[in-house]
Amino acid sequence: MEQVLYELHINYIDGLFLLIPLTLSIGFFLIGRQMKNNTACQPWKRRLVFQITALVMLVVFVFVMGSSILMYAACRRLWESGEVSEVTGYVENYHPMPVTGHDMESFEIDGVSFSYSNFVLQTGYHCAASWGGVVTHDGQHLKIQYIDVEGEKIIVYIGELT
Repeated sequence: MEQVLYELHINYIDGLFLLIPLTLSIGFFLIGRQMKNNTACQPWKRRLVFQITALVMLVVFVFVMGSSILMYAACRRLWESGEVSEVTGYVENYHPMPVTGHDMESFEIDGVSFSYSNFVLQTGYHCAASWGGVVTHDGQHLKIQYIDVEGEKIIVYIGELT
């Protein structure tokens, strides 16, 4: 019998982190637009710096958001078409990520290594046990489906076997 612990989905919490450069972009743009003439400095230079900073942050937001959406769509398509690798076995060499972060959580199943962190924006499963993740200790009997993208294994499915 198999209990589904994780299936690939859009993680809206990660999306909130992407709002940071967008919010900063809007803030810098508005500050630059509101600057008054200042006799100590040429105001057009300061406005230009703020507006260029706003543009750079907007480009960062669009690039990161776009690449995240494209990666999710590609992984979803591969998973639904069955073009994934699968490993079944017991969790070994489990290394938990501390609540404070500053490390990657990792484990192996049948010689296949996986690592991830809550603090790295990535597609697929990346929730450490200390933050409510489903892989919690050595000895768990799991089935994992993943996509290997340039050496990085993106977990798209985790099932616990009983």
